Amino acid sequence: MSTRRVVEFFYGSSSPWDYLAFVRLVEAAMRTQSTIVHRPVLARSLPVPGDEGSAARSAAAAAYAAKDLQDWARFCGVRVSASVPVGADVDWAQRGAVAVAMVAQPGTRQGRDYVEGIFRARFTDGRDVADRAVVVDVARRCGIAGPEFEAILDSGATLDALLDAVEIALIAVVLAELFLDRLELLAEHVLALVFAHLLLDLGVDA
Repeated sequence: MSTRRVVEFFYGSSSPWDYLAFVRLVEAAMRTQSTIVHRPVLARSLPVPGDEGSAARSAAAAAYAAKDLQDWARFCGVRVSASVPVGADVDWAQRGAVAVAMVAQPGTRQGRDYVEGIFRARFTDGRDVADRAVVVDVARRCGIAGPEFEAILDSGATLDALLDAVEIALIAVVLAELFLDRLELLAEHVLALVFAHLLLDLGVDA
């Protein structure tokens, strides 16, 4: 008897790219019969690769990035508003994800529905998910409501859980960067081997 694969999805609610990653991951999980475990983090605590020169980014580069986002949104079948600011404070949305995970009924899609609902509320409907009332409303639409949910939402322990998840996510970021560095070196090595074989085939002494 085979066991279902488990995929941990570390995400913030402040980036539209996280929304698109969520959509694609859901599709992949359905295709591979995998289970997604949602790991909300406070994305403002994570380093953003290549962000050092963002203030000096040219208007052309910004315009291309905006077009690229809309192209991918269409590909994923979702609508992402171009006017939603990226990187806003979404702590309440992330707190809500922790609370939903703790009170959701086993065997339901309430957790996934909440994550999708928060993304849609922010990037499609333009709602302010930094507003606690909006977060409570999104959870209610997923069948999550009541004093237990709101107590967890407001608890300091919930914030601690998000900060703990940040530490794990930082490790994942470092490992990903190490992998990408090694992948680049591997690609260079493969290209060198291909070139060497080409020279041999041509009878050139390298």
